[in-house]
Amino acid sequence: RVYGAGHFSAMICMFWGEFTNPFHNGYYIFKNILSLDIYQSSQLLSTLQYVNNGLFALTYVPIRAAIGPVYFAHVSYDLVANGTSNGIPVWVIGLWLVLIWGVVYGSVPWIQIAWSWLADDYWPVLVSLWNGGGVGPGAGGEEL
Repeated sequence: RVYGAGHFSAMICMFWGEFTNPFHNGYYIFKNILSLDIYQSSQLLSTLQYVNNGLFALTYVPIRAAIGPVYFAHVSYDLVANGTSNGIPVWVIGLWLVLIWGVVYGSVPWIQIAWSWLADDYWPVLVSLWNGGGVGPGAGGEEL
């Protein structure tokens, strides 16, 4: 906002980046709760963890592996092509580009984890449901 440019793009980048946070936070909450002896046998918490992790993976992979990078490429092009004409100093453009693509790079490990959950734990469940089978933690593979 200081330069009168880029604030709208920054807000959209933050929106896409933060969209999956409730499910990601849920992952850590359920992981920590289920590590306590008193809750390890709770079928309800295991089911909620299973649903939360599925929603996390289902939102994280498309947003962080497809939607985000495409939008970030557009923003990067706009910054490089039009940034200085909008009064943004070159060093600020460089900093913004490093920050934008740093987030994408930092997402890669979680994209791989979320993709493996979808492929190993959720896809078999969907196939099983399609074929008349059961659903729930462990129904399509190992528990998360």
